[in-house]
Amino acid sequence: MQQQLLLLPLIVALAAATATTPDKCGTFSSCLGFTNATGWRVIEAPGLAAFPVPCDGQTPGAGSGWTVMQRRVDGSVRFQRSWAAYRAGFGDLQADYFIGLEALHRLTTHQPHELYIFMENFKNKQAYARYDNFVVASESEGYKLLELGMYVGTAGDDFSLNKGMKFSTMDKDNDVYWQNCALESQGGWWHKNCTSVNLNGEYFDSQLDEYKGIRWWSWNDNETLKSVKMLIRPKAK
Repeated sequence: MQQQLLLLPLIVALAAATATTPDKCGTFSSCLGFTNATGWRVIEAPGLAAFPVPCDGQTPGAGSGWTVMQRRVDGSVRFQRSWAAYRAGFGDLQADYFIGLEALHRLTTHQPHELYIFMENFKNKQAYARYDNFVVASESEGYKLLELGMYVGTAGDDFSLNKGMKFSTMDKDNDVYWQNCALESQGGWWHKNCTSVNLNGEYFDSQLDEYKGIRWWSWNDNETLKSVKMLIRPKAK
């Protein structure tokens, strides 16, 4: 029952998503085989009730079969949320969205996953970062960013600076900075010392030099990003 209540915001968003339909009937373990540009599936993760996720099959350079774990496109969903909200997941399956830390842990520890991060700035330039072994620890370990694996991409390897960090939120400060980085940046993240990367920061609808915004330092300096999405996919055996 608790799991169903925690997933209620996503279920409501799914009911409102009348513009898209599921890829196929039934329940899956991932979005593998999904080749449409956008849509959703109902998937299962070990120990959790089945839940809907956005699928992505047409991000430039990524290929098909990706599950959207995070997406920022318009600021329609607030990312300054509690630990409980980040644990459960929240957002709109067609817009701003976060899959939930517990689902990430269950999926990435059940089988190896890769991570593809795609970003665009307000100059309409695009970049990506790809990691070949994305693993998130359990809640008892603070949903620590356990592994990322090898990096390839055009954005720079900024996310590796957060490896080994526990997740931090407005009500649970696990970073190493003297202030709560999640409060300062208006979003939960695997914060270390409030620098370099934060894709869950406050959304701004124009380019600003703003440390609270969505940012990836080595590619776009301290300027806010226009959009970003984080995609996960089981690795080929």
